[in-house]
Parts: sequence; C-alpha cells; structure tokens
Amino acid sequence: MISGKLDIIWNISLVCPWNCQFCCTDAAYVRQTGTSIIIREFGLGQQRNLDIHDINYSEPALRKLIEIGIKPNVFDIALQDRQSRGLELTYEQKIKLINNILPLSAEIDFSGGDPLACYENFLVMQEAKKYLAEKI
Repeated sequence: MISGKLDIIWNISLVCPWNCQFCCTDAAYVRQTGTSIIIREFGLGQQRNLDIHDINYSEPALRKLIEIGIKPNVFDIALQDRQSRGLELTYEQKIKLINNILPLSAEIDFSGGDPLACYENFLVMQEAKKYLAEKI
C-alpha cells in the first residue's frame, strides 16, 4: 500500500496541434490539409496520412462522441487511429486508470501532447472531477 499523497503528471494523450521544434513528450503532431489528416509521430520522424473520406465513424471512440452530440474533429480522429494501433489508451482504459489512481489520495495534472485537443480527454477529466467532488 502506498502511503502519503501522490502527485501524478499524466500525459493523457500524445495528440497535439502544435508543431514544436523541440517536444519533451514526443507528441504526435496532427493537422488537416484538404481531405488528408496528417499525423507526424515517433519523434516527428514518421508520417501517417488518413483520408477523411475513409474514416469509420462507427469506431468506438468516434461513435461515443457522436452519441453525445459532438462532431469528431481531426484530433479526435487521430486519437481513434492511434488507439486502434495500440498507441493510446482507450476511453475505457483511461477511466479504469482514474478509478485505480484516485483512491490513493492522488492529485492528477493532465498533460500531453495537448490534453484538450481531443474531446474524449475532456470527458475523462469530467469523470475525474466527479470522483474528486465525492471525496470533498
């Protein structure tokens, strides 16, 4: 059992809209050009191109957003692509992590890439907030 308070900095997602010359989190830079979503990852050394017309909106991460009335943006699509390749935690895995960490008297600072670029991460933060509000 861990005693004392934990302060955790969680890179909740590496998806990021910023193309920084130096990145300390090895973020996955995402942008849209025409009908292509471009993901530069792995030290910005590899590029993946997704055609916006080939996006499967029935994938779990995108379907979840659509069901609550959110239109997925290019960052949500990139997150889903990275999740399908095992490079990012799914929503369910993130919630499981929250449920395992927060009972340990932990504080979480969300970081990333850009933690607010993907709407799913906002939903995870809302869940963490609910849990923290119950403890007060």
